[in-house]
Amino acid sequence: MIFLLLKSLRERFGKAAIVSGLVAAGTLGGFDGMTVSRAATHASCSQCSPPTWHVVETANFKIYCYGTAGVSPETAAACESLRSKLAARWLADARQAWSPKCNLVLHASDDDYAREVGAAGRSTAASTLIDRTAGQVTLRRIDVKATRPGWHEGALGHELTHVLLADRFARHALPRWVDEGVAILADTSDKQRRHRQDLEQALAARREFRLIELVTLIDYPEAQRWGTFYGQSASLVEYLVERFGERPFLDFVEAASQHGYERALTTAYRLSTAELERQWRAHVAAARDGIVRDGIARDGIARDGIARGPLAGQVTMLVQPAVARPNTGTAVAN
Repeated sequence: MIFLLLKSLRERFGKAAIVSGLVAAGTLGGFDGMTVSRAATHASCSQCSPPTWHVVETANFKIYCYGTAGVSPETAAACESLRSKLAARWLADARQAWSPKCNLVLHASDDDYAREVGAAGRSTAASTLIDRTAGQVTLRRIDVKATRPGWHEGALGHELTHVLLADRFARHALPRWVDEGVAILADTSDKQRRHRQDLEQALAARREFRLIELVTLIDYPEAQRWGTFYGQSASLVEYLVERFGERPFLDFVEAASQHGYERALTTAYRLSTAELERQWRAHVAAARDGIVRDGIARDGIARDGIARGPLAGQVTMLVQPAVARPNTGTAVAN
């Protein structure tokens, strides 16, 4: 989910910024060009190395964790591998390196994560912060609860997708349904299944969005419709990507931002909004009724695009859960 940063934090950066997954809150300090708060006090141990911030730098990331040991080379390589796979799927220039690099902060506990991003973060596994200036991305940051099992499969791909899409649409805000719908395609199969269930429940209760209502939403809907919004956004994106491909889909989104959805649909897909809605509903009904089986629809269109869990078996435990971070709000020395 994308929210504007709180005013105090926007003023801190001196420009508008975006957070995915929560509203950022609290006082943040600076560390090597990024924002992190110091750790809270931790139990002393005469036999232990003192905890400190560790940084591993790769071609596209600066990976931070706090504890007695840093991120393993395997973890760093796995992050780069996942980014490469997602970029190859969605971007024409997949090999272009990030500048500035993405700050990936791996948190030692839920409390550390919530202290950094705000109380609302307790209900999320990861969040993304993106800042743009004059059509250029000037800040990329992802915070992750690294002690949660499967964080690399269940959260990182979703957040990396948000960052990659920000590169493709750096000059204007991406529609909410596109940003979230595309990111969900990088989620685990179980999480995607839960989103489909939310959509099915909405359809059964006739609480779904009309297509034109969904695609023209300026912001997220009211909280009671979030499940419907995520499920329907993912379903519509998946349907269009299956039929026409990833990059043509993003070209269509770009055209819609300039000329409106009716003209963009006609030009890109030779469809009206009414016809697209009819076809999408028929597709959803066919899948629900069992016509789509084993990932292949009756017309032979594959339903999947990227291997699930690209980091499986490659990521080691990164931080010690007992290690906390300072809560002083003062800057960590550069």
